[in-house]
Amino acid sequence: MRIKRGATLRVRLDPETLERFKRLAGTLGLPTSTLGAVAIGTYLAQQERNVQIVERVATSVGEEAAAMMRGPVGQQLKLIMEAKSRRGGRKGR
Repeated sequence: MRIKRGATLRVRLDPETLERFKRLAGTLGLPTSTLGAVAIGTYLAQQERNVQIVERVATSVGEEAAAMMRGPVGQQLKLIMEAKSRRGGRKGR
């Protein structure tokens, strides 16, 4: 089966990186365009996984913070805010 690609992407590399890229493609027995497509696809998959992990962690932390705000921590914050507002109301009298 042949992999078909329909779009072209031009990438500028410094001479040293280009030479390393060509050398690796040769070692793997791949055309540079195929190695580039594989490298970009692999990078995108890794970054997409990283984003999913960060989103899951952020959601989890947010849910834990919300639970804390409903519990004793939230009650303490409410008392602090009420005390501040009572003190603020007395200023200027």
